[in-house]
Amino acid sequence: MSIQLGSGNVPPQAFQRWLDPDGNPLVSINRDGTITTTGVRFADGSEQTSANSGSVPTTVIVNITSAQLLALTVNNPILLIPGIANTYIQLLSYNMEYIYGTVAYHAPAPFSEYQIQLGNSFLSPVVDGLILPTPILAAGFITVTQNTFSSFVNCISSVTNGASNTSAVSGVGIYLTNSSANGATLGNGTLKITLTYNALPL
Repeated sequence: MSIQLGSGNVPPQAFQRWLDPDGNPLVSINRDGTITTTGVRFADGSEQTSANSGSVPTTVIVNITSAQLLALTVNNPILLIPGIANTYIQLLSYNMEYIYGTVAYHAPAPFSEYQIQLGNSFLSPVVDGLILPTPILAAGFITVTQNTFSSFVNCISSVTNGASNTSAVSGVGIYLTNSSANGATLGNGTLKITLTYNALPL
């Protein structure tokens, strides 16, 4: 038995459709240029049946303004990747580039720590276990009179102390947070943050 080419039973929105021996649709080329199929099987035997399977990483670039940096405190985090209902945002890597303006920032003592993490409340890696490794000190990163760059890979935004309640990670976004209630002052530089992540259905 061979694959059949659909004819009289091709829906109006489909330009062409291929059927299996039992008449079930396999692949449809639609008039709007899209392709409909039940799944994609790769050479290694893996199969993807949803674009939201998390198997294809997404990369986004977020530009942080000077006004946002000046307002960044423990009570005012910056959303980088919005949460998705019933989905875990698995951060794979990120690059953070500080673009110096004309005035350096001042970070009041004790020095603030900037951190990219899952959730909008500044977390402790020992207590909460949901942060990414290595906080970024505001002092020495945005308080200099030159461009600076920081890069992290294998930054899985998961639990470092074992299992976690699904509700703690489901639908939760990725944020830039500050450990201090006192934000930076004076400066006018900006941040460019490039993040790569998977969106894994739960």
